[in-house]
Amino acid sequence: SATPEVEPARALVGGGSGRSLELAEAIDVGALPTTEWVGVHDPTRASRGYLLAFFDRRVPMILDLSGRVVHAWPEVRAVSRASLNPECSLTFIDVNNNLQEVSWTGESVRSFSTGDPTTFAHHDFQRLDDGGMVAILRDTSVHTDNIAFVDPGSSVTHLWRSSEHLQDDFLDEPFQARDLTHFNSVQVLPENPWFTAGDARFRPGNVLVSARHLNLI
Repeated sequence: SATPEVEPARALVGGGSGRSLELAEAIDVGALPTTEWVGVHDPTRASRGYLLAFFDRRVPMILDLSGRVVHAWPEVRAVSRASLNPECSLTFIDVNNNLQEVSWTGESVRSFSTGDPTTFAHHDFQRLDDGGMVAILRDTSVHTDNIAFVDPGSSVTHLWRSSEHLQDDFLDEPFQARDLTHFNSVQVLPENPWFTAGDARFRPGNVLVSARHLNLI
């Protein structure tokens, strides 16, 4: 579908207040200041494009290279990650640690919650070509992270539990007693030159995960 036209608004994303907007707080995008956000912009050297960022760590906004807001979702409150989809909808992890998708104009498209207060979306997800998602789910009952594949109807089709694959020596680390894995990112591998060159670890469809507390990729 065609990308909706956007009009530059007199607004700036920055918000160096060190706090996060509460869910009930209203935000007037047009009233935000427009100066001092971009320190250097050399059009002859900068790649053309836009930046998806958060105002006050919560409100998703799209900026041009001059720091002007060209679009925003002022009713959304997000944490950790947000991703703009090809049809211009926005997928994000909300303040309740659920996965949400809203349209360009902010209407709800779909949502995903585990329904279990001990397990929730954590740090990262990826929208897949079929409209589904792969996401990191934090499991506080065993202090590890899982990888979930979620179909377009928001049902989990596969769940990989890291706790089932940890060796015993990892479980004895006192530093990691309450945070054994701490996954930070997840990515389903596309076609790539490493697999073409013969490295089977990079087979397209395999899942690449960054596990901070295991010091592993």
